[in-house]
Amino acid sequence: MEPLRHSLVDRMVLRCINLGQFKAADFTPAEQGGYHLSRDALRRFIGEYERAMQSVAVDGQVRCGWRELLRRRCEALGRSLTSGSGTMQACFAATDIEAEADG
Repeated sequence: MEPLRHSLVDRMVLRCINLGQFKAADFTPAEQGGYHLSRDALRRFIGEYERAMQSVAVDGQVRCGWRELLRRRCEALGRSLTSGSGTMQACFAATDIEAEADG
């Protein structure tokens, strides 16, 4: 998932912040440090994540949904691990992944 983090998750979080979808009141301090989202804010976050996952990604020359892209990359990793071909690098490359422009 890490190779997709910037193109998918970071972009989604910045979009939510820019649109003012989360406020300071949506966060509560955690006992062990850090913060938790309120139940309502977590529902909104998951909804935005699902919306982002349903959007279109461009993987090299292929347009597909983010779930499909993640599935394809995991399958490539599995093939690489079981074949011993040493081509894992391509499974993790994120330089050729883009989010299709929001329309």
